[in-house]
Amino acid sequence: MSPARSTAVLALLLLLLAAFAALSLTIGAVAVSPSGWWEVVFGGDPRGLGALLFDFRLPRMLTALASGAALAVAGLLMQTWFRNPLAGPDLLGITTGATLGAALAVLGTGGMLGGLFARFGVTSSAVLGAFFALLLIMLVGTRVRGNLALLVSGMMLSFLMGAVVSMLTELASANQVQSLVSWSFGSFGEVSRGRLPFLLLPVGAGLLLAVASVRSLDALLLGEEHARSLGIPIHLARVTILASAALLSGGVTAWCGPVAFIGLAVPHLARLALGTSRHALLLPGCALIGASLALGADAATFLPGGGRILPLNAMTSLLGAPVVLWIVLSGRHQQSLA
Repeated sequence: MSPARSTAVLALLLLLLAAFAALSLTIGAVAVSPSGWWEVVFGGDPRGLGALLFDFRLPRMLTALASGAALAVAGLLMQTWFRNPLAGPDLLGITTGATLGAALAVLGTGGMLGGLFARFGVTSSAVLGAFFALLLIMLVGTRVRGNLALLVSGMMLSFLMGAVVSMLTELASANQVQSLVSWSFGSFGEVSRGRLPFLLLPVGAGLLLAVASVRSLDALLLGEEHARSLGIPIHLARVTILASAALLSGGVTAWCGPVAFIGLAVPHLARLALGTSRHALLLPGCALIGASLALGADAATFLPGGGRILPLNAMTSLLGAPVVLWIVLSGRHQQSLA
């Protein structure tokens, strides 16, 4: 794809993201039209909607935007590092590792909703859990060959860590179990304005590390030996990519729960839209598509009438699972990412 066409595609994706962001501000338990928000910002808030906008809708929209971008970029990093189009935070156990870290923190702090410092501890534990899971899957990757063997190994590690989470749940109090179950459904609405910076901190750091790894990621598409021949420091690249993926997936999982399929499906949509394997284009493409998908899924959780809200993971699965099925049926999981 020519540079001009790639720029045009990214511009269209940016417009799509803006449309979904506007939609997310209007949909909720109380529907508010764009003209209503215009009155809040420029008309002196005659209907008293300022608290709804600044304390609830805007933080929820920014949370969904940042989380979708983070999970999509984390999925791209893992697919490139493992050269496996079916790699992702969900299937390779990264999300489950973050869940395990968060569950351990919940038991130690007396509940997921117990204050800012307790929640910040949950975030740190989830990042460490994601980092630990990545280390395990990388260790397994040095011993097995082939995409299928790595995928199955990652799924088994995920099951093992999930079993530990289940046992911890049995040891938890009723309030802790309720917090864990509610958290496992996924939600972008639990991050308040005061807590939003503590989500953006690991996500921002992870995205910066991903941008710094663009040259390494392009070289790794052809294998580690090729990357070494180009002067890429493999050890440094491994640590940087590992830290980036752990920060992105762990930070989002801690605050929003284990959000499914975005990290696995979005990189394929970005490659299809941009027609390239260059990470200088794929990184912003994944971030834009992932953010749009997260915003759209979050908006779809609100049933008409404002009475009930569907689980976020149900919507991301409905949107992401068909993409994964298409990857498998089309044989793309057997193709190189380069």
